[in-house]
Amino acid sequence: MTDEKGEILQGLQDVLQTEYPIAKDAIYKLEIFLRARSKRAVYELRDAFDHIAMIYSSDTSLDEAREHLAEVRTHLRRASVEPMEYLVERTWLKADRILTNGFWWWPLLLLKKPSPADIVALNRQQTELGSLLAQGRQKKAMRAALPLLNEALDGAQDVLDRLRPKELRSRLFAVALSVIVLIVGLGISAIKDSSPTLTGWATSSPLVFVFCLFIIFYYC
Repeated sequence: MTDEKGEILQGLQDVLQTEYPIAKDAIYKLEIFLRARSKRAVYELRDAFDHIAMIYSSDTSLDEAREHLAEVRTHLRRASVEPMEYLVERTWLKADRILTNGFWWWPLLLLKKPSPADIVALNRQQTELGSLLAQGRQKKAMRAALPLLNEALDGAQDVLDRLRPKELRSRLFAVALSVIVLIVGLGISAIKDSSPTLTGWATSSPLVFVFCLFIIFYYC
């Protein structure tokens, strides 16, 4: 092996130890946060390994091997940027839909709506995050894109967390469980009475009725 070829292989090893973990981390984040997979990232990884195979080909000259090494870097960088861009965009859009559509259904679950000042601050933060996302898109071909997208993701997740009260999940659970208990109670009442009503259910199945009330008051 010539010194030049050894230098290229050392460069390839450096790329696989530095660039590939970044791409893998971005893909994992997408799978964990959104339970989705990026086809574009898979294509980029495939192209990167195509270039790696060409580097090891005996028919590849030194100049061509250097070009393939540069392409490996490019494809791995794209494989890290594509999932992050998609993840940031989806998270940002979720928060934006909540801010845009309003909070009309929150009182139905006895949730306290954000104050006007909080809404103004969140809208301002959303605008800043949208700017970060745009900058990251503009610099997709450069290494500087990933820090911008990471910052935008952290900010968008923070906005989304602030727009989702801690009590939201328990209130939704209480509503769903109450509906199930109501259906079960009416079913029990129907077995005992040919024309079931809520009053008949409460009298014929008092334990189920009390349990339903307990669930509602406990979670709300």
